[in-house]
Amino acid sequence: TTLKLIETGQVHDMVTIGPNTPRLSAALAAEAGGLIEEARGHFEAALQTAERLSHRLLLPAVKYWYGRMLARTGGADDRARGHALLEQAVKEFRDLRMPIHTRLSERALASLD
Repeated sequence: TTLKLIETGQVHDMVTIGPNTPRLSAALAAEAGGLIEEARGHFEAALQTAERLSHRLLLPAVKYWYGRMLARTGGADDRARGHALLEQAVKEFRDLRMPIHTRLSERALASLD
């Protein structure tokens, strides 16, 4: 059903952030299923959409999840990009005064060391 929602062109439901956005939901589902390249495509689309919309809540959420995946599953370049995305998520969550999300992002970064 998530892929069918993507096909409608809906990019955000304007009520929630995170997995309830179609592309991020598809990315997380693909990653959970071990479909890393498919997940990467959905994450890239989610990141581009969040940037295009300048969505201040969605953007760090996508960076957090995408960064975690890249840091865990990719080669050296992907791990470096994942680390950078997680650092950006920490800063953006901190700027938004979202302490729980900030701590989650900081823990994800710490686990990389």
